[in-house]
Amino acid sequence: MTHEEEASALRAHARRWAETGPELVRLRDEALRSQTEDQHRQAVLDVLSGPIEWFVLGSQPSSGLVEQQRVFGRVCKT
Repeated sequence: MTHEEEASALRAHARRWAETGPELVRLRDEALRSQTEDQHRQAVLDVLSGPIEWFVLGSQPSSGLVEQQRVFGRVCKT
C-alpha cells in the first residue's frame, strides 16, 4: 500500500467514525442508563476482578502464556 493509499484509507476510516461514533455513544449511554444499580456494581466487579486475580495468582494455565512460551522455545532453538 502506498503512502497515498494509506492516507486515503485513514481519511475514510475517520469519516466513518465521525458518522457512526455519535450513534455508538448514544447506544452505550442508553444501555448504561437502563442498568439497575446492582447490574452496574456487578459490571464494575467483573471488569476489576480479572486483573486483580491475575496479579494475585499469576498467569493461569488457561491463559495460553505457558503454551506460548513453549512455542517460542521451540522456534528459538531452530
